[in-house]
Amino acid sequence: MREREGEAGQADVAKRERAALLEEVRAEVRRADEAGGPHTGESLGAKFGMRKGWGYKQLRMFRQDSQELRRSDTAKWEPE
Repeated sequence: MREREGEAGQADVAKRERAALLEEVRAEVRRADEAGGPHTGESLGAKFGMRKGWGYKQLRMFRQDSQELRRSDTAKWEPE
């Protein structure tokens, strides 16, 4: 029983760590975009000690999230 509780606790910790990393990645992508020097997959991966494929995946996810947010913001303000 305690083993399962420990596994569940470890899973929660890993989930929080992943969420924190993704937020850090998003903040870095925003910072670089605003500074006029957007990341490539290779540069983002290198910044976080990962491979370029990981960096490209993060950039793709960031762009998709940004597009969805813009669409939802636009929908809120469109006249009915």
